[in-house]
Amino acid sequence: LGALVEKVLTESKEGGRCLLTKPDLSRAANVFKDILLKCRHWGAVEGCCAGFTKFCASLLSSSDTQIKEIPAQMLEEGLQVVRCPRSASVTRRAAGLPVLIQCVLSAEDTSRSRPLLASSMETLMHTAASPLDPNWDQTRDLPQVCAVHTLQALVRGAALGAAVLQFAPAVVMLSLTQLSSPCWAMRNAALQLYSSVCSRMLGQRCSSKDGVPPQHSLSPDAFFFHYPALEPFLLGELRGAAQNLQGPHHGAKLRLQPSLYPILTLLAQLQPGIHDSSETLLDFLPPLLQLAASPIYGVRVMASKALVAMTPPSRYTDILLNLSAQLPRSQQECCSHNQLHGQLLQIRAVVDRALRSHSDISSDLHVVMTRVQTSMWLVTGAQRCPLVRAAYISVVDCLRGCSCDNFLSQLSDRLIHDLIMPQEGLQVGLSSFYGEAVRFLCADPKWACEAWRSFSATSLDVKLSLVASLLERPDLQQTGQTQVVQMVLQSHLKEALLSNSVEYRTAFLAALVRVMADSDSPQRPPQSEPFLAECLDLLLKDLEEQKGGPEFLSQALNASSLLLSRMPNSSLKLSGLQRWCGILESQRSPDAPEVLRMACSEALCVAGLPLISSMREQNPLSVIIMRLINTGLYLLQDQNLQVRLKAAHFSSLLHRASGGNNQGSASYVQVNLALPLLLETLLQECWEAPGTLEVLLSHLPPSDLRPVLAEASAAGGCTNLYEQDEANVFAEPSVMSAHVLPYLLQLAEKSSQSSALVQTLHSWAEGNAAQVLDHLTVCEKLQPGNTLTFHSQSPAFKSLLSAFL
Repeated sequence: LGALVEKVLTESKEGGRCLLTKPDLSRAANVFKDILLKCRHWGAVEGCCAGFTKFCASLLSSSDTQIKEIPAQMLEEGLQVVRCPRSASVTRRAAGLPVLIQCVLSAEDTSRSRPLLASSMETLMHTAASPLDPNWDQTRDLPQVCAVHTLQALVRGAALGAAVLQFAPAVVMLSLTQLSSPCWAMRNAALQLYSSVCSRMLGQRCSSKDGVPPQHSLSPDAFFFHYPALEPFLLGELRGAAQNLQGPHHGAKLRLQPSLYPILTLLAQLQPGIHDSSETLLDFLPPLLQLAASPIYGVRVMASKALVAMTPPSRYTDILLNLSAQLPRSQQECCSHNQLHGQLLQIRAVVDRALRSHSDISSDLHVVMTRVQTSMWLVTGAQRCPLVRAAYISVVDCLRGCSCDNFLSQLSDRLIHDLIMPQEGLQVGLSSFYGEAVRFLCADPKWACEAWRSFSATSLDVKLSLVASLLERPDLQQTGQTQVVQMVLQSHLKEALLSNSVEYRTAFLAALVRVMADSDSPQRPPQSEPFLAECLDLLLKDLEEQKGGPEFLSQALNASSLLLSRMPNSSLKLSGLQRWCGILESQRSPDAPEVLRMACSEALCVAGLPLISSMREQNPLSVIIMRLINTGLYLLQDQNLQVRLKAAHFSSLLHRASGGNNQGSASYVQVNLALPLLLETLLQECWEAPGTLEVLLSHLPPSDLRPVLAEASAAGGCTNLYEQDEANVFAEPSVMSAHVLPYLLQLAEKSSQSSALVQTLHSWAEGNAAQVLDHLTVCEKLQPGNTLTFHSQSPAFKSLLSAFL
């Protein structure tokens, strides 16, 4: 409809007679308005946007004054709907009403002053800022909330994004003010509006490097140059929040200021370290430093990030010297835990930024480190707050290059003692302290080995921190810790599997898999083979019982595969191999979680190839080889590309091993080439096995045509568009049939070489000949008319027919 009106009005401008009158255009406008305001189907509302925008643009560009007024009238009606309270709430985020207003304003000529946009923004902000009715009802759509949602739609819209930036300061102040509203719907809408306008003001993020969080490209100077009205407002809010913390006991009182954390988040996203010209921005530093004493943990963390963004590089030294001078040197000095924790966070953030920006403050950092060393009691048991102890460790870790070896040795020895010593009672933040202590110790290979040797004497939280730190480090082999860590993990594998913590078991197995995979010479625990066999049994039991969730089960499958690949042939039992194959067959299903299907592909590469290579000379184990190859065939049809690629890698490894070439790295093959390779290997290795024929036939589609024909006849020639998809939408039975049928023929040709194979083929023919003949009779009865043409277009029909041909 919008494109039609656009074309008619365009032709009328070129001298033709306009075929549409104002009543016609008004009726068309009412059609759009009814869809946008009455329809509750969001797809219909979105689909209406493009046509309605074209419709409004055509009317606004018309030379006829009466026609040009139609969009303005619709806009006024829409704003009137926003201003008027409703009797009930039937919408979500004001539904299509913001879309109507956005489309009209997007159609306005961008080369002019856009009076409609200016008046609409003023109306919406005035409505949003108006006080709530004393008897407001949360079950109704409040006009103030609808106005905020409409503002958010205008800010987020691509067509109006640049145009609404002139109103950004007012929108920011409105949204921050409304965060204090007693109405939850208003607070929710205001937070969404604030997020949208901040994203619009700050623009794209800079790419992150070396693990540094990405920053926006605007510096504080540039930001407040574009939006000068925000500087006094934001500074006033920060000063008000900091003022509430002044006094001897005010820092321990919880005074909520809803706008504080959003403001700190906005300042923290600015680009730090490139502004030195504006002295007015230095006014932000005192309140940010005072917010270190906030009783809210998140505020202290975000204040440290905002301090880095707002501090010019020339002030790094002053900030660090000032903060480090305030650290208490003994337990007798009275201090607030909140303030102490916040100050340590700020020291850590500023030092980290100074080191990354290569600021020439190395001599000053030595002074800071000396002051930090004199406050070593902050990491001892005398400091009862684990968060303060963790923050102190992070500061020392950041200043490690400026520390003396004697101090680092004393601190490391102290941390080892604290990790071993059991803690009494529940302490908030204790896991954070353990995590920081472990990261600090593991940065030094000597103390890392010492920490791992104390593994058995530590608590569950410490053990979890150790294995988690192992997963975070990419350079384990370079530190020379692999053998020590592998021995410790293997020795405690049974203990970990019997733990009640799923998180610990998952992390432990992930660490074990990584260490064993990276190790060229596997280390064996003192108990050796019987111990590993017992652990393997526990893993297989968990996998069979499906306990622990997909993440744990995937790690358990990886670990069990590694253990199988590392165990000598003499220790392998047929029952254990059959259990492992059964687990792979159950988890290769398209209905299984993706992480488990990926683990199946990895298990084939890790353990499947070694097992097949070792069992080639053992005829009773050919069934195991056949089951593993069959699992690879199923995974090559998986809908996830990474699963198929991993299965293709297994196929290439197996093909190279079957040719007697196990040296060097195997090249990856495409999935469509991997299928014939696996089928060829199956026929080469297992053609005499009794189950090979069933394996090949299992990859053909079901051959019963009668249900397909009955369903098509019941539909009366109409295709159902709402059939439920298969679990694996990637699999194509007809393509798989084309791959499998030649190998079925090859298997039949080998019957002259094996009496057992002849018997298998005869048994199958006797059991299925009548059914096949019946289905062929059904095919013969199909006429080449409309019915055959219709059925031949069905994918199911093609798949079934290919099975016979």
